[in-house]
Amino acid sequence: MSKNSDKLNALRKAAMTVSTSESHSADALLTELSVYQVELEMQNEQLRGTQLELEKARDRYADFYDFAPVGYLTLDRDGMVLDANLTAAAMLGVERIKLKKSRFVPFVAIDDLNRWYRHFFLTLKTDAGLRCELKIRKACGASFNAGLDCLRQTRDDGETSVRIVLTDITQSVIDKEALRASEHKFRTLTDAMPQMVWIAKPSGEHTYLNQKWVDYTGLSLEESYGHGWIEPFHPDDRQRAWDAWQHATKTDSIYSVECRLRRADGVYRWWLIRGVSQHDPDGFIVNWFGTCTDITEQKKTEEQLLELLRQRVEKEQAKTRFLAAAGHDLRQPVAAAGLFVYALKHTHPTPQQSELIEKLSQSMSAFSDLLRQLLDISKFDAGVVKPQLATFNLAELCDWLEDTFAETARNQKLKFHLFFTTDKPLIVRTDPGLLRSVLMNLICNAIKFTASGGILISARARGDKVLVQVWDTGIGISRGDIVLIFDEFYQVANQQRNRDAGLGLGLSICQRAMSLLGGEVICHSRPGRGSTFEFSLPLVAGQCEVVQTSGVSSEAVCGELYVHGKRIVVLEDDELVASGMISLLRQLGASVLHFYNAEDALLHDDIIYSDYFIVDYALGGVLTGIGFLDILQQRRPEPLRAVIVTGETSSLFISRAADSRWPLLYKPIEFAKLAAALDWTTPTDG
Repeated sequence: MSKNSDKLNALRKAAMTVSTSESHSADALLTELSVYQVELEMQNEQLRGTQLELEKARDRYADFYDFAPVGYLTLDRDGMVLDANLTAAAMLGVERIKLKKSRFVPFVAIDDLNRWYRHFFLTLKTDAGLRCELKIRKACGASFNAGLDCLRQTRDDGETSVRIVLTDITQSVIDKEALRASEHKFRTLTDAMPQMVWIAKPSGEHTYLNQKWVDYTGLSLEESYGHGWIEPFHPDDRQRAWDAWQHATKTDSIYSVECRLRRADGVYRWWLIRGVSQHDPDGFIVNWFGTCTDITEQKKTEEQLLELLRQRVEKEQAKTRFLAAAGHDLRQPVAAAGLFVYALKHTHPTPQQSELIEKLSQSMSAFSDLLRQLLDISKFDAGVVKPQLATFNLAELCDWLEDTFAETARNQKLKFHLFFTTDKPLIVRTDPGLLRSVLMNLICNAIKFTASGGILISARARGDKVLVQVWDTGIGISRGDIVLIFDEFYQVANQQRNRDAGLGLGLSICQRAMSLLGGEVICHSRPGRGSTFEFSLPLVAGQCEVVQTSGVSSEAVCGELYVHGKRIVVLEDDELVASGMISLLRQLGASVLHFYNAEDALLHDDIIYSDYFIVDYALGGVLTGIGFLDILQQRRPEPLRAVIVTGETSSLFISRAADSRWPLLYKPIEFAKLAAALDWTTPTDG
């Protein structure tokens, strides 16, 4: 600014010394003089503005310094207060003017004087800022906890001083004490727990372990903190535990894993380790809190249960194998006896012989029925029973129920009633065959175990289902027996295994059948009052005819008519069965060729164009009955009319043979079913 004034004065002198002849130069100088004068005034204005801003800034700084939320103090090397802001004076309870030039030591509690002196002189020796916490006494005698951040500095006069930032940390100290008390209480509680308690960072590093961990593992907390916590884990479980930890951390899900941990004596026990996450205000995981629960005994119990289950499965499999083997061995002579009985009926017996033959036939029929139930169980176990669903009105079963069971019930002096609601069509979609099988077993049982009173079969709409019930006034079933009656071979009040009471398979078959239909059979009963068996079927819209089932008697008659004069190949390795089949067929007028194995039969080329083939599945040679028919079919362009018969009823065999292209009949064979399977009602061209 002085340079601009000097220049302005020089311009003025130059303008005054200019002659008249040089007036034009004077005008130029005056113009320049005016410009500089304007510039000077602008600079002066800016300077005044800057000075005002500096003054305001100084005032703001003074305000900030004096009214800052913390106290500021400056001490000389002797501990005298050189300067202090208003906040510091207020915190110490003294006027600022009195605070200056006074010593700071009187404001320090007596118990903290030695610590203050050490801290103050150490600050004078180092360039680094230092912090200490002291109890400060106010001028009035009250005290508070203070934090002192001290820094050495050099003043303009070259002297050394200490700058102090004074903070009231009373509340912080109270909070820390409360936290320490809470932590002590938490540790006391967790140390008394039977579980191990742990806290860990998201990285897996443990920050807390209770005394149970120390006692169990024998490791100190120092040894266990950090990543040393993995050391007690069984080597085979460490990776699994770590993978579960990473998954829980990434997905913020509950941490749960079963692992073996080594005890201090080296023994491993099973523990269930579970943990939940703790989050900060932004939703990030900051800690995991969890427990370890000893589940060794539970594991032993589970292993024992699994072993019992394995043994039961083995027993069931052994039972199934035994039943299959016994069934096969029983079916062969029964099949032969049935064929002989059927042959006897065509020998023109006397009336007395006919009566004996009829009783023998009834006995064989009862035995065959028991074997059929065993076969039904095997079919269910093999999974070859597939529901054939159809939509029909359940009320259309009334005629079948009346025709099938009413006379039997009345012969035993029992009432037989049907109650099917008619206010709403009972349209269901289910397998009619399986449904009839279930009803037949339930109604037969009701008739069998009811001495007086009657039987009621009802069907009523219940919401979107129809409830089917079979009521009886029979002997009833105790609550303890109800849970067992659906097991195979279990029978109530039949310790002597009376054959008239069956094998105890009917209800088991019912339950398996209803399971395929998406339901279950439920029993309600009171001993001495009667029982109710019920199941539900889903109601559907629409209506169609019930699938009609035809009898077999006409098939048998037709079979007898068309077998006469036909050439039939019988492939059977059981001599009794073969003898019975041959006797019957020849008695009906057929020409029969018999072979014990497939290899011998294939040596005779003339058998290819036989009318019918009755082939046992299991033969004495290498080829099975199916293999034999496959070879013959390759040699003959026309379809073979054949049936496969077998006494094998294992679930494995049933599942394998389910896809056979030829009908499969199980021994003992009824002649009517054999006729239907061979389709004898249609003459052949052979």
